[in-house]
Formats: sequence, structure tokens, C-alpha cells
Amino acid sequence: MKTIRDHLSVSQIRKYLNCGMQYYYSYVEGIRSAPTGSMIRGLSVDTAANNHFSKKIENNKGIPESDFVEIAVAEHESKQDETDFSVDALDKNQSKDRVSSLAGVYHKNHGKVFVPESVQIKLETVNVNGEKFLGYADLITVDGIVVDNKVRKRHVAPVLSRDIQLVKYAGMSGKRDVGIAIVADVKEPRAYYYQEKITDKHIDIVDKKIDWVKLGIENGIFLPAPEGSWYCSEKWCSYWNICEFGK
Repeated sequence: MKTIRDHLSVSQIRKYLNCGMQYYYSYVEGIRSAPTGSMIRGLSVDTAANNHFSKKIENNKGIPESDFVEIAVAEHESKQDETDFSVDALDKNQSKDRVSSLAGVYHKNHGKVFVPESVQIKLETVNVNGEKFLGYADLITVDGIVVDNKVRKRHVAPVLSRDIQLVKYAGMSGKRDVGIAIVADVKEPRAYYYQEKITDKHIDIVDKKIDWVKLGIENGIFLPAPEGSWYCSEKWCSYWNICEFGK
């Protein structure tokens, strides 16, 4: 049984750490789950942001807010019929309306502020064993900040020096300043921005964590989520009905 794919990524590492069985069903058995409403809202805003910042590199202005919102809504419409809204507080149409609001808030608060050097940057490293780690940074600004876009239901001030994605991407890109541009996915969306400097120690800690995850995967160790975890439930886990630790 092949347990390691041709590359590792942050999404794989996070899924394994959240629940080894979810990793197993998704990446070993190849059973993919439908995206949720919150996922496609985030993807829709991200798609509009990529368009905006790519244009901003060309003209120093980006695209108007109306175009930004239109792109986000169109992306939502292209994905909504294959999306599982059953675990979402919003139905398909409500979710599309929410995306319109989220996109507008992002454009006003983040889109006008960041000056991009590059967008959707492919980051790839290969270790001495030929093992590949692959990622895509949303944005690197002209002053060298690696920025991640996030649409989140809950707003809790993040500790970026412990964020696997931002720390790993800092190490891969050779940058040391990272930021996260958040839009809260609530009835009246709000924008937040956090920034932090990453040290070699932070990078070393994340790399060690990734090495331990890789070792677990290679040895076929797929622990279920900790008892009481909210994501280990029928509502939130799409593998609940087939997992030996679920139903």
C-alpha cells in the first residue's frame, strides 16, 4: 500500500494532524469528499484576490471592487452545485450573497493596501532523499511579506510563528516576514490583518513536526482524532459512516 504521494503539502500535513483516519481515507484510499460552503466562499474570495493582485502588478491599481465581487460570485456559482451545504448555516443562495459581502470587504481593506511583487507563487523543495514538498503562497508583497488570505468563521488572533503554512512558506521562499489577511465569514463581515517575523527556530520546529508526520505516514500510522474533537462527528466528518472510529 502506497501511503506517501509524490509530494507532501501543508494541506496533507494539517489533515493528518487533525485526524490520521481522514488522511488515510482521503490520500491513501483516494476517497474525496465534497467541498463545504465555507470552503468555496474562501476559494471564491481567493480567486478574486489573485485576479486583483495580478492586475495590480500591471497597473498599480488592480481591478474595481465591482469586478472583484463579480469574479468571486462567478467562482462560487461554478462550484456551488458540487458543494455540500448540509453542514453550513447558509444555503446555496445565501452563501452566494455572503460571498458578495466578503469580497467587498476584502477589496476595501486588503486589496487596496497590499502592493504585490508576485501572486500564487509556486514553492518547491526537494530534500536529500529526493522527497518533494510543494506549496503555493497567495501573495508576496514588494517589501517581502508572505501573505496568506483566509476567510474564517471564527475570529481568533492567530500566532503566525506556529502556523505550519506560513512558517513553512517563509522557509521555502527565504522570506522572514509573514502576514495573514482575514475576512470574518459572519453576517456583517469584518477584515483583520496580522503580521509576524519568523525565525530560524520557528522554521526548525515546523520542519521537525513535518518530519514526524512523514514518518507516521510512511509507517502506516493513522490515529483517529482525539476524543471529543468537534471534527470527529457525524456532522463534520464526511468519512463518519465508513470509519471504524465513527458510526
